[in-house]
This record gives sequence, structure tokens and C-alpha cells, in this order.
Amino acid sequence: MTASEPKVDHVALVLDGDPLAQEELRELAELDAIVAADGAAAQLLDQGIVPDWIVGDMDGLGEARARDAEARGARLLRHGTHKARTDGSLAREHVQSLEPGRVTVYGALGGRFAMSLVNLQDLASLHRAGIETTLRHGQQSCRFLGAGDALEVPGPTGRVFNVLAWLEPCRVTIQGARYPTEALQLAPLAGTAVSNEVADAASQVLVEEGCALLIVEGAPDEERPS
Repeated sequence: MTASEPKVDHVALVLDGDPLAQEELRELAELDAIVAADGAAAQLLDQGIVPDWIVGDMDGLGEARARDAEARGARLLRHGTHKARTDGSLAREHVQSLEPGRVTVYGALGGRFAMSLVNLQDLASLHRAGIETTLRHGQQSCRFLGAGDALEVPGPTGRVFNVLAWLEPCRVTIQGARYPTEALQLAPLAGTAVSNEVADAASQVLVEEGCALLIVEGAPDEERPS
């Protein structure tokens, strides 16, 4: 982070995947800062949300809208159209340069399948940089967990969660679940630990070795309407 950049704690990284739900738009607008890939910025501007930074070649947003966003306070980080990285990867690099405490990623999935895979790898890059990162996609959320990381999956009972080894084998212990495990060895992207369920107030996932992707489905008890 340069001396001229403000310090931020919780950053929204918005990518150009599936359109965001109103709940996601309300949620990201409350975070400390918003960094958007240029294709994703159009949806935010349509909803009256001005990103703090817009990153990319501006072909998805268009020059006129880019200038309008800049006039409304957005900072444009322009890159040429002939580049070796996606706008999403460039936006992720800028988020990483801000050194935030937390990042929530929106719009990472949907659209082109190749882009979704690249976006997941960018999420892993933020995790490897030591930044707590969550990907939100409707009522599902994703987190990467490395060796020694433990995370609680809150109820209700029956809430579905999935654990996948990411790109290399990993070893996990799962407690408080319908299908508990002890030092389970997972092959990369194998379905051995998918479709598990919270069996009590919460389940616990501990990664003992390697890197795992935890995907949780549905809203926890505290987010459900009474």
C-alpha cells in the first residue's frame, strides 16, 4: 500500500460474473471500500453505487460511463486492452496492495466458466497473502483454509457444507457434522467430503495439511428471518 492510499479494513471486490442480488448489493455498499473490475462497475453504477476504484481496460464499462464514474468520485486504474491478466486478476492485485484485513468477493461465479476458475484461483491468492477472504454467491459462501486453519460452520442443523482439496491433496478433520472425519485425506477436487451437514449448533472444519476450499450453503441461523 502506498502512503497516498487510505487504510481500509473490509474491502468488497466485485467481479463481472452473475448479476448480484439486491441483498448482495446492500451488503457490499456498507463495506469500507469497493474495488470493481470494469465490467462489474456498470451494474454497481446502475444501482447508484459508485466504486472507490474501477480496474481494467474500460471496455466493459465504456469510455463515457468511465468518465462519468470518475466525475462521481471513482478512481480509474486503466490497463491496456492487450494484457496478460484478466481485469478481475488486476482488481485482485489492487485489493491486495491495499493490505486490508478482510475481503468479500462478489460476482466471481457465472458467465464464462474459464473466468470463474481464474477468479477462484485469485481468491486462493488472497488467502495465501494472509488476507481473510470470503466469496459470496447468493446463499452460498466460499472460504479457503490452509494448514492449521480452523473454521466453525454455524447451524441450523442440516445446513449443507462441502470441503474440497484445492489443486493438491489435503488432510482435514470435521467435527459436529452428520459425517464426521478424523484426519481424512482428500484428493484434489474429489467428492469425498461434499454434501455434509451441520449436526448440532455448529460444525468445525480443521485443515491439518494442504489447502481446502470450504463451501457453505444457505444462511446461518442468525441471518434467517424469524
